[in-house]
Amino acid sequence: MTNFEIKLKALRYIAASYPCWVSRKELSGILNGTIRTHQRTLQELVRLGYLECDRSNPVGYRLIKGKFKEFQGL
Repeated sequence: MTNFEIKLKALRYIAASYPCWVSRKELSGILNGTIRTHQRTLQELVRLGYLECDRSNPVGYRLIKGKFKEFQGL
């Protein structure tokens, strides 16, 4: 799986779960690769402005409200 495919799969899953927060551990069940790869992918999506992070323990992620419509059809 390429880095792009991993990001797209994560975004699809998170979009389907909107408005709920999704943990990295939950995403690890559907993504290939290591835990660290998943963490880096999620951090990059936050940095790019697609996801927001709740900064709790464990960290939760969800689509930024304005980006939700872009991913509804995925």
